[in-house]
Amino acid sequence: MSKIDWRHAPIRVLLFLTALFCGTMAAAQTGGPAVLEGRYAGIEAAGVGGGRIAKGEIHLPGAREVRVSLPEKPTRLEWIRWEGEIGIAAHLANGGAVFIQVPSGHVSPLPAGFSGNPSGEYWPPYSTSGGMLTVTRDGSLVWSEPGRQDMELGAELLPDTRVAAIDEGNGSIRRFAVFASPTPRYPHGILGDRLEAAGWVVVSISEDSPESPAFRRIPLPVDGVIEGMAPIAADIAPSDGFELILPVSTAEGGTRLIAVTGEGSLVAEGEPIGRGFRWRHVLFGAPVGPEGQTEIAAIRTPHIGGVLEFYRLVGNKLQVVHERAGYSTHRIGERTVDTALAGYFSSDGGMGVLLPTQNQRSLALI
Repeated sequence: MSKIDWRHAPIRVLLFLTALFCGTMAAAQTGGPAVLEGRYAGIEAAGVGGGRIAKGEIHLPGAREVRVSLPEKPTRLEWIRWEGEIGIAAHLANGGAVFIQVPSGHVSPLPAGFSGNPSGEYWPPYSTSGGMLTVTRDGSLVWSEPGRQDMELGAELLPDTRVAAIDEGNGSIRRFAVFASPTPRYPHGILGDRLEAAGWVVVSISEDSPESPAFRRIPLPVDGVIEGMAPIAADIAPSDGFELILPVSTAEGGTRLIAVTGEGSLVAEGEPIGRGFRWRHVLFGAPVGPEGQTEIAAIRTPHIGGVLEFYRLVGNKLQVVHERAGYSTHRIGERTVDTALAGYFSSDGGMGVLLPTQNQRSLALI
C-alpha cells in the first residue's frame, strides 16, 4: 500500500476533490481564509455502473496542480451545474457561497441565500446516445433530446438518486437504472435525509427509436431498504449481463450486500453487519483481484472505524475474501459518495484502489 499525504504532496483527482475537501475542511473552525490545493488528473470514469472505474492508465505524479483560495473556510461542498458549467459549490462559514469551476479552479460568488441543490441533480445529468436522462428535484425522471420536448418517464424516484448505466448495450439498446419508491421506514439519515429506496426503475433506450424509452419499476426482492444513491453494476455471475450490487439495510442487522439482476431476481447475498443503523458504502465492482478477478469493494462502517472489504461471488453468497482496516469514504449526512476510484495507477499491470484514509487527510493506493 502507498500512502499519499495531501498536506505535503497533494495528489488529487477530480473525483476526490469534493471528498477530501469535506474530510479536511468541514470540521475546521470557522473564521479566516482557506487554501484548497490538489492536482487534477483529468480522469474519465468508465460508463457502466454507479461505481468509479478509471479508463486507461493514470500517472498521478504528472497530474496538474490546482490551488484554490477561498475567503472563508468551507463548511460544506457539493457538485453542481451552474450557468452551464460543472463545478463545486463551497458553502462558507460566513453564510455565503462560491462556485469553484473544475478543472480550472476559478472561483466566483454565488447569489446571496444560495442553499445548493435541495434534492436533485447533485451530479450532472447522464448523457447517452441521442439524449440525456435527468432526475429532477421533485423525484421525476426526464428524457431530453435535441429538438424535442422533454419527456417525463416516471415519478416517485428517490429524490437524490443518480442515473447509472447497467449494461454495455445489447445491440442498439442501452439500459439505465435509478433508485425509486422512497420510504421513511428506516430513519438512519446517513446520506442526508431519512428517505431510502424500496426499489428501482430500469429505462431501456433504443438507438433506433430514442424518442420511445421503455420504463419499468422493480421492487426490492428482500426485506429492508436500499441505503445508497445509485446502483453499482458489475459482471460477477456466469450468466449474460451485469448484476446490480445493492446495500440493503434493516433495523435488525444494518447493511448487507445483495446482487440482483436488473429485472429484480436475487442472485446472491452477503452477511449483514449484525447491528442496526450500521452502514456499508459500496464503492465499485472491478477486476481488482490478485489474478484479475472481478470483486466488489465496500467500506464497512466508514464513520466509526472503516474497513475496506473485497467480495466475490461464491455459490449464492457474496463472501469477503480480503479486508483491511483504516479507511473512511464518507461523512455522516453528506451526499458525496464517489470517494474511491479503481484504476491502473502503477506499472505492475494490476488494477488498484485509490481512497481516503480514516482521518480523510491522506489518500491510500492499494
